[in-house]
Amino acid sequence: MSWRQPRVYLAGKISKTDWRFDLVSQLRGAEFGRPIDCGPFIYMGPYFIACDHGCGHQPGGHGLHHNACTEPLGAPTRWSVPALCHRWISQSDLLFAWIDGPDCFNTLIEIGWAQQLGLRTYISFRNWWL
Repeated sequence: MSWRQPRVYLAGKISKTDWRFDLVSQLRGAEFGRPIDCGPFIYMGPYFIACDHGCGHQPGGHGLHHNACTEPLGAPTRWSVPALCHRWISQSDLLFAWIDGPDCFNTLIEIGWAQQLGLRTYISFRNWWL
C-alpha cells in the first residue's frame, strides 16, 4: 500500500486574520472549493473570502458576508455554507478543530458531522477552561 497525503478539513471559527493562513499559505486568494496541496497534507476546507480589512467577516457571515467589497468575487452566499462544509468534510480523511472560544457553535456541528462520517477527529483548545 502506498502512502498518500491525508485530506484534512480545518474546522474552527473564521476571522479576519485567520489562523489557517499560517498552515495553508496558498489559502489567501485560492480558487473557492479547490483542494490545496500543502505538502504533508491536502487542505479540503473550509473556504472563505480572505478579506484582510474585514468586510467579509461580519457576525453570522461565515467569511462570506456579501457587500460591495465581496460580491464581485462571486463567492456562494452564507446560506450555502452548511452544505458546502458538509461536502468538504465528507471528502476528507480527518478533521482538525481549533476551539478558541465558547461560541464556536458551527465548529461543534462540524465535529459532529465528522464523527457521524467516521472520520478521525482531533480537537485543540486555546484555553482548556473555556
